[in-house]
Amino acid sequence: MMPANPTETEPMRRSRKAILQLVETINACATLVARLVADIVLLRQELLALAQQHPEFAQANQRELAEFFVYRLSLVCIYALDVMLIGGFAEFCARALFPHWPFIGTVARFLTPLAVLGFELGIAAQRHAAKVEVEEALPGAPRSHAVTWWTVLGVAWASVVPAITWYTQHAAGSLKLATSIVLARLGPVLMVIAFILHLAVLFAGKFAHDAKGHIAYWLETHKLRRREAKASADAHTKREVFQRAVVHYVHSLDHHNTLYPGQEIALGPFTEETMSLAVQVFGSAGPLNIANNLLRTRRGINSP
Repeated sequence: MMPANPTETEPMRRSRKAILQLVETINACATLVARLVADIVLLRQELLALAQQHPEFAQANQRELAEFFVYRLSLVCIYALDVMLIGGFAEFCARALFPHWPFIGTVARFLTPLAVLGFELGIAAQRHAAKVEVEEALPGAPRSHAVTWWTVLGVAWASVVPAITWYTQHAAGSLKLATSIVLARLGPVLMVIAFILHLAVLFAGKFAHDAKGHIAYWLETHKLRRREAKASADAHTKREVFQRAVVHYVHSLDHHNTLYPGQEIALGPFTEETMSLAVQVFGSAGPLNIANNLLRTRRGINSP
């Protein structure tokens, strides 16, 4: 730490301290901008690598996007139908098994159909993977029955919702109420609809695989682009702070050196990031020759 000048007055000391603080701010902003720019470059490289790894999602046409959307919409519709068909049965069983948990009925009403559909999606994914493995098997390889067994398991699981629907409608028909009788007569229709929809989920394994892949790709690219946008906004903000700090610094330094001859303050010290950013922001012929002033210590000459 430099010893205090005995002839230094309080205004001179405050001016010197403010200038040194501006130097610290300028260097800190430049370092942060350099770090943010490096992060932006890395994020763009990750986005490019992701697009190169999955061109089928990065360059998907409108027909494929429509197929992905329709498949996801169909899953939502199937889930809504399952909530209406087996949600009441799941709530009844949950309240009977856990009578001291008042919220368990509502949770079971909406969570049980989701679990049924999720398990069925898992079976469909396994069946699709087994089918791809069979198609890619070498000639003469042992025959695999995995596709058959996964299909049998999927059909059996797809029968769960129709079975619960039949049971609940049969129980409702015994109440001898007009509404219950109508619902009981609609039971076979509801069973057929539920069975067909769940079979569609089972045999649409490829659509499920592609749709899930597209969702994962979209989420990852959205996350990377959001981080890139945030880093770009932060870099732009820090550039503006840097610009204002440099302008303030040049004016303060010129004012101090003019007001206190013999007690001039030397330029800087500035980091490499500061010198590079000054040229980017102001150029070699910037206002008040700011860039030249900042680069003066590097060149070792007095710029006009």
